[in-house]
Amino acid sequence: MKRVAVFIFFLIFLSPVVANAWSRLEKQVIFGALPEVEKALALGVNINAVEQDGDGETLFMYALKRGRPLSVIQKMVENGADLGAVDRENKTVLMYAAAGNSAEVILYLLEKGVPVDSVDKTGRNALMEACVENSSSEVVSVLIKAGCPVNGIDKKKKTALMFAARETINPEVIEILLLEGADIKMEDERGFSAYHYFQKNKVLKESSLAQKLYF
Repeated sequence: MKRVAVFIFFLIFLSPVVANAWSRLEKQVIFGALPEVEKALALGVNINAVEQDGDGETLFMYALKRGRPLSVIQKMVENGADLGAVDRENKTVLMYAAAGNSAEVILYLLEKGVPVDSVDKTGRNALMEACVENSSSEVVSVLIKAGCPVNGIDKKKKTALMFAARETINPEVIEILLLEGADIKMEDERGFSAYHYFQKNKVLKESSLAQKLYF
């Protein structure tokens, strides 16, 4: 009986997930080398297909987040990738790219007119996303220079510096934020500053950066 129950559970709850997963050709676009991507596109893969069981991200967004090289991203754009797409949380393609660790992809999207100052439903911008999802100081620098506000706040009054203080493993990310004017005295809705978040950073909390964040 237990085996039957497990099988029924699989059919009811897990089968839709399998059905909505990316197809073999779609996976070639996400993970393949440029020749494989070109082949998949020639066979009619829809760059703007949405993964129904995910966060509403398109195939293009998925590729951006996974740090696909510029040549692949350019090929996808040339084949109709929607640069204005947003997922269910209003995250933009730039926010997905910000998680992908490629400054040249960020610059390419900006040159294509993708806005740098958009925010998602939680109030996060691309700079915050970069500080949470990756450790590229170059990406952080590019976003700030492009106009993404270094002291912008989300709906909980958290800043990019607060996100970086807790999440980044690269001290240069925090150094650049400070160099570009990140305010160490800003506090979130709970009264926590970047220094408080830094104490939870398992990689960097013992570094000399603590002194730079303390006030």
